[in-house]
Amino acid sequence: MNKNDLLFSRLRVAACVLALSMSGCDDTPVTCESSKSGDAAAFLAVEGLTIQHSLSKKSGNPVDLTNLLVELVDPASFADPATEKPLASQKLDTSTLGGSPASWSFTSVDLLDTTNTLLASIKDGRTENPLWVTTYANVADAARLDELRASNGAIADVRTFALTRDAIDAVVAPVLGQSGGDVLARGVLIGIVVDPADACGDPQPAVSDCTVTTDRQDVTISYPDSRVEGLTDETANQGMFFAVPNAVGMASTANFTITAGSFDSREWATTSAWIVPGRVTIQLFVAK
Repeated sequence: MNKNDLLFSRLRVAACVLALSMSGCDDTPVTCESSKSGDAAAFLAVEGLTIQHSLSKKSGNPVDLTNLLVELVDPASFADPATEKPLASQKLDTSTLGGSPASWSFTSVDLLDTTNTLLASIKDGRTENPLWVTTYANVADAARLDELRASNGAIADVRTFALTRDAIDAVVAPVLGQSGGDVLARGVLIGIVVDPADACGDPQPAVSDCTVTTDRQDVTISYPDSRVEGLTDETANQGMFFAVPNAVGMASTANFTITAGSFDSREWATTSAWIVPGRVTIQLFVAK
């Protein structure tokens, strides 16, 4: 791709993001020609929202919303943390994050053909004594990325979460009977079982009375109660579960299957999620 092609590619992607932002509740798919057919890379538009997770507020300590970064990450970089580099990064506008979601967008993500999974990350930009843990959210799996490469489409409505470190120490770890350092060293998935969003993207209601299984025997699943002060046998009214490896290991994926309670006909597809030492994955598991 020469310099002029790259310029026009990025202009097309920027126009696609504008179309996404104006689409409102229209469910008509929005696509853009972000790279020429046959190119090794696709320049994709990605946009989403960041929410301060309720566990941060439950810790009871004041939060400093400055210095948060939003990044797009290829999990292939997890193999060597020393060389882990985002595909895209920018400072998050947190002016509304205290009460409303903070929006973000990337207009030209250089997605190489070697990338088979895309994650979004919220992290603390401080190099010393970070107040926030690094969180991951799924953006697209291999099949979805192949579709995007073929159609030059855009990814919209990615949901990410900001979570304070003290939420791990003061809320999650005590419920699990572990120290915050142990939980974070192993990596933790905070899953949220929800109904689908409506056509206008209104908040997805959490689903209670569900159980979760995984194909990983070395991962333990726990269900916090409605006050996140103890454990119960199934998802409570916030639809939450924790998945933590039994020991520190390598970054890896696990498949999770959601089963609804009695007299509930809803179904969920078995879904993969990353669990990364030193990180927190916060992922929505949306009913079909």
